[in-house]
Amino acid sequence: MKTTRLALTSLATSALLLLTACGGSDSSDSRTDSATGSAASGDETSDSSAGSVEVVETGFGQRDEYVQGIAVVTAGPVGEFVTVSMNFLDESGQVVATEEQVENVAREGDELVLPVWLSLDDPKVKIASVEATASISDYGSAEEDYPDLGTYETTEITQDGYTAKFRLINPTDETVESARVGVVCYNAGGDIIGGGSDYPDLWPANGEIVVEASITTSGKPAKCIAHARHEGL
Repeated sequence: MKTTRLALTSLATSALLLLTACGGSDSSDSRTDSATGSAASGDETSDSSAGSVEVVETGFGQRDEYVQGIAVVTAGPVGEFVTVSMNFLDESGQVVATEEQVENVAREGDELVLPVWLSLDDPKVKIASVEATASISDYGSAEEDYPDLGTYETTEITQDGYTAKFRLINPTDETVESARVGVVCYNAGGDIIGGGSDYPDLWPANGEIVVEASITTSGKPAKCIAHARHEGL
């Protein structure tokens, strides 16, 4: 699986919130929102003010010792960085591990997919749910929105469920370099059961490319959705 190529420093600190907390909390340099979810459920919080982040959906998929957490957020303004801290819990509610993922906001208000990866030391450990907390930096960026590159449903999922294939058509007349494709996979009931990501190096103007993204899911998905965007900064 390809990994995120962002090398970021001086990010706002993520503060892990309890499931019982409501809404977001303000600090001098970040705003935070939290949500919980599992392969079968997810809660939402909202914050519509400038410099805010909202956790829209959460879920995860597990195959042996490999766990792919997924957090879908909306955030703004463009140019800021979102950090998601995700707790992975077992059936007793104990936190097994905490991992983070960071992405930048390339288009305000769009759904941003953050795949949070976990490799367990013991493959016998079963994850039962996840808790996600999101924070956003406060750099005061005035960046303009990047063009909307669209969302795409899978054209094919391999029989073993390791790869999701997409046909992406660049809707702009500009070549896209270093695109980012976040993949969210769902079961027949519409619950997130994992996903993955891919990073095409070159996407021709008004051109079509095929992306084969490695995915980690709990069973074979009914469908996967690719969220394509500029990788940005």
